[in-house]
Amino acid sequence: MGTDETRMVCACVLLSALLAFAVHAADEPVAKSEPVFKDEAGYAASLEALAGKCDSLGLAGEARVTRQWIVRREPGRQYFFVVAEQDPTQPADDAPTVVKQWHSHFRDLRRDYARVLWESALADAEARRPAAAYRKVHEVLREDPDHAEARRVLGYKRSGDRWQPSERIRTQSGRTLPPTVGWKRNECVRVDSPHFHITTDAQTSVANAMAARLEVLHDVWRQLFFTAWSSPEQLQQVMRGKRQFPAPGARYEIVLFRDRDEYVRQLKQVEPQIDVTKGYYQKGTRTAFFYAGDDSPAATQYHEVTHQLFHGCTGASVDPGEHADFWIVEAMPLYMESFEPHNGYCTLGGPDSERLQYARARRLNENFYLALDQLVPLSRTSLQQHPDLRAIYTEIAGLAHFLMDSQDGQLRDAAIEYARRVNSGDVPADLLTRLAGKSFAELDAMYFEFMKTIPKQEATDGHG
Repeated sequence: MGTDETRMVCACVLLSALLAFAVHAADEPVAKSEPVFKDEAGYAASLEALAGKCDSLGLAGEARVTRQWIVRREPGRQYFFVVAEQDPTQPADDAPTVVKQWHSHFRDLRRDYARVLWESALADAEARRPAAAYRKVHEVLREDPDHAEARRVLGYKRSGDRWQPSERIRTQSGRTLPPTVGWKRNECVRVDSPHFHITTDAQTSVANAMAARLEVLHDVWRQLFFTAWSSPEQLQQVMRGKRQFPAPGARYEIVLFRDRDEYVRQLKQVEPQIDVTKGYYQKGTRTAFFYAGDDSPAATQYHEVTHQLFHGCTGASVDPGEHADFWIVEAMPLYMESFEPHNGYCTLGGPDSERLQYARARRLNENFYLALDQLVPLSRTSLQQHPDLRAIYTEIAGLAHFLMDSQDGQLRDAAIEYARRVNSGDVPADLLTRLAGKSFAELDAMYFEFMKTIPKQEATDGHG
């Protein structure tokens, strides 16, 4: 076939593709006052129809993106969406016209669903369901990155074709050094992100990656524990456009050592047991300490920073769990160890969580269980000096997953409010049972039944 004939065939194929898209788009009015669907099921059906059209046009990659766009949510696992500065599915400037036509229709469907989600978020805010509303605002921006109202709520500003947060990650020399660390200014750098100061003598790229990771964790923590840092009334005002959330306060301090040996050497005088730890939060200075390297588990960072985030909302004078209820102070950081980042979203919980699997083994295989009427009265000191401390910590992790994820999150709001009040020092008698509407004995029995529903994962037969 000659060159002219080849060009003619290609032109005909392209024209056919464009006409196919035009016909498909003509089935619906161009300017729609109402979304063409009312819920996720209708949205999924529309996406599948678009994916089918891509199949017929030989657009295999675009069909795959369209079909995989909706995140399939498994029971027993929580999903949180991460806001991007721009649409990750945007075709390149030199992409074929038919691909740009696909993306235009793809974005139209997503914008429609973003409108559905935004209206649902508004309704949740007015009904005093602030955490649900705030989480949906993030999902709105996954569907429509240019949704101006959702961007306003989260404090973004437009810069060219991107939406940017108030501050970005940047690096500078270590001007103010942590008092616990024996570094000179020329021996370290400081990486600043919107919510964290990281002082480090490790490679800057390692600290930058940590800052980005912790910013995502911070965002997920704010979505899950919304009432720890804001209120239903404040969210209503923000959603109505009458105010903004307060600007971030002082950044959270992180010290990142270049390796474990330096971590132990520098902190031995501060914490005699530092050599058995993989991360350390010093409440007095409100600083978290970690080290770089393959043997530094991310889960430990998530755990200690969760303590730091709660502490940042309550003030240095509060010593949560000093007299009782200390277990819940540890429960939420243990739960946050299950944090898993994915492409555009993050998850918490799930039956494959290592901590949950260890707790399952303790309860079902070893029949170890400290009943809640014995666990809840324990103070920080009495729990940390308990002869069964390790087994109890495993149980606490299991209880955290139970309260957050069992029965479609039936007890989640009660658990979050319980954790918030204990971390703020507000602990009246029988707080957990009053919030949950269940007796200790009922919760004990529900926990046992929950554990029986968790499938065994072969890789976690050991003990936590």
